[in-house]
Amino acid sequence: MMGLPETAPYRTEQDEQSLVYTTLPLEQDTEVTGHPIVRVWVSSTADYGDLFFYLEDVDEQGNAVLVTEHGHRAGFDKLVNDDELIPDNPGLEVKPDLPWHGFRQSDYTDRVFADGAVVEVVTDLQPTSWLFKKGLRIRLSIAAADWPTFQLHPKLAPSNDPAALDTISPTITMHRGVKYPSHVELPIIARGPNP
Repeated sequence: MMGLPETAPYRTEQDEQSLVYTTLPLEQDTEVTGHPIVRVWVSSTADYGDLFFYLEDVDEQGNAVLVTEHGHRAGFDKLVNDDELIPDNPGLEVKPDLPWHGFRQSDYTDRVFADGAVVEVVTDLQPTSWLFKKGLRIRLSIAAADWPTFQLHPKLAPSNDPAALDTISPTITMHRGVKYPSHVELPIIARGPNP
């Protein structure tokens, strides 16, 4: 039987080893309900890689609490039509419209980052319903690994040991700007005036 955690799922220390984007303090309460969608352009010094995305609520002292997350294997960079994943689809339309990645070998790009490729990664985080309070901040934290919670990429760390001599620690570059408009889309629920 599962019990309640003793503390909130803080990620403050992990954020010190991650790339973070943090808003200014919010001017009003902001409700996020649904799947946040991340769209980023990434390159790497290694041919392979994983990306881990964390949406967090940051208080006035800088403590970051995990709201939702998702791990994404970069080789699954192509999107597939989710309606076509239903065999002999009789006209059903899968909702909500989310970025769907295949799971077959044919959906996977081997050596996705080879030759300096800049890869567009579009993925959704686990659904959530969270009220970010006025005065607090929203953060997106991005990491290339979440070990030991998740195994390291087998092509980068065959023994799943970050200290092993054959482990590759790549340099990841997050591209931004007009050509590479990396961002996160939040499903914000508009609130009417209080009665």
